[in-house]
Amino acid sequence: MKRCKKILFIILPALIIAVLYTIGFVYKKFKRFFVLPCVFHMFTGYYCCGCGGTRSFFALLQGNILKSLRYNPIVVFGIILLFLKWLELISDKKIIPQSRIFWYTVPGIFIAFYILRNFIPAIAPI
Repeated sequence: MKRCKKILFIILPALIIAVLYTIGFVYKKFKRFFVLPCVFHMFTGYYCCGCGGTRSFFALLQGNILKSLRYNPIVVFGIILLFLKWLELISDKKIIPQSRIFWYTVPGIFIAFYILRNFIPAIAPI
């Protein structure tokens, strides 16, 4: 990989982290403007796959991983995937599995979780 691209891939995460912490600071001050109600939940009473995503993201920014997983685990999984992809880009090694089994199993697990969270109150995003 070219030297310029490697430098960009190393500096870019630091810039992203700085922007995210700035957003987290603004979120703490103006919390009521960030959390929008879920239209799907309002009309049906069921949680959609995105319910709790905003709260999960901001809980993760505050360093509370367990709370973030409680709100919506796909946010944490997505950030882990982005981090692994970043490692692949700077090291030129394959880390993320490329098999179809992996890419069909993971969404299947999340779909099952999102269906179950509507019927088991202990895993609902509160």
